[in-house]
Amino acid sequence: MAKSKSEWRSISWWAFLGFGVSLAVHISTFFDIYISGIWILHIGLFFVWIPVFLVSQSRGLTSSNFFGRSSWIPGWGQGLLILACLYGLINFASFQANAPSKQPYEFNGKYMIQRDGTNYEISKQEYNHIQALILRGFSGHWMMFYLASALYLFYLPPTVSVTDRDDQDDDWGEQGNNNDSWD
Repeated sequence: MAKSKSEWRSISWWAFLGFGVSLAVHISTFFDIYISGIWILHIGLFFVWIPVFLVSQSRGLTSSNFFGRSSWIPGWGQGLLILACLYGLINFASFQANAPSKQPYEFNGKYMIQRDGTNYEISKQEYNHIQALILRGFSGHWMMFYLASALYLFYLPPTVSVTDRDDQDDDWGEQGNNNDSWD
């Protein structure tokens, strides 16, 4: 069963929404604003990346040629995606350098953190700062992955479709590629 371009595009809008929300969350972390329920963005990545995976598999794209064969994404989108990936790497390195070894927690109305095997009480401001640092580490990756899936699916050529696994042989992607325009 093939999906139309409009079906892929509708999923891409969810990915653009995820990118926008993750960008807003990321910016908020620089002001030590911690939003606890926002971790749902982790689950949202599966919703937008499973279609990307299915399209890639049906076209025979692998991790080594994924972006090289995604030339349907306009130049500005590819440039933006490269910047997002570079920022994601820099953000991750910064997170690794600055993240605490233990995550703070709330216990009996107090904010606590464990250091060297001992629990210490910290202020709400310190708690929000540490939680925001952790959230910043994740939201930098969310932005990168949501943007990649949004651009990939939004600019997908109409000739690219995904068929059911039953319609293909065991080397998923070997058969059924007669209508693609990759080469």
